[in-house]
This record gives sequence, structure tokens and C-alpha cells, in this order.
Amino acid sequence: PGKFVFMPIPRTSTGKIQKFVLREQARDLGAGWCR
Repeated sequence: PGKFVFMPIPRTSTGKIQKFVLREQARDLGAGWCR
């Protein structure tokens, strides 16, 4: 990868990773390869 971004991982109250939030953040950063 040409760029590394370190951000806090969004989690639910039970500790599960919120994948839909990660996808939105990746889309906002311009990652065209994200589903």
C-alpha cells in the first residue's frame, strides 16, 4: 500500500468491530478498492 492511516477502530458496546463504519471511512479516504 502507498498510504497507512492509523485511526481508532469503531466498536459496538459489546466489543465487535463495526465493519460498515470502516467501509465508510475507507470510502471517504478515497480507497477505490473498498467494496
